[in-house]
Amino acid sequence: MKRIVITGGPGSGKTSLIDNLSLKGYCCYEEVSRQLIQRMKISSSFKDFDFEDEVFNLRKRDFLDASKALQFYDRSMIDNLAYLNKNNLEVSEKMNSDCEEHKYFKEVFILPPWDDIYETDNERVEEYDEAVDIHSYLIEAYSKYNYALIEVPKASVEERIEFILNRI
Repeated sequence: MKRIVITGGPGSGKTSLIDNLSLKGYCCYEEVSRQLIQRMKISSSFKDFDFEDEVFNLRKRDFLDASKALQFYDRSMIDNLAYLNKNNLEVSEKMNSDCEEHKYFKEVFILPPWDDIYETDNERVEEYDEAVDIHSYLIEAYSKYNYALIEVPKASVEERIEFILNRI
């Protein structure tokens, strides 16, 4: 079973890739934090431990729910650890052990910050500079768990999808 993670800072194009992969018939798990941000009416880029814990558990649910030979994830549990580190919040031992135990495909596709496509919205309130900062925390978090980060080139959605499919 291949659990393919597409990660990157806010506004780097992850959702567009997941949406298009889904349209092509692939099993995809959407970003879970957007709905939670809406429900909790969060308007700040800072998210507390309780928020990250809830998102982490939803991502773990998606991981455990996987039943196809191939599925794509818009972020993973490890993204939560990156955000916790960024916000100087402690990563729980349970989160750490879950990330050690529940492994995604060894190659993680990371989308670099891309100013030309970056937009804020009601759920994405981070400024571009903060998105760049988050990118570095993601690299650190995934590296800690020994994933090979594959940078997806800045290109059209179709070209990015082709790049990912050719790698897997």
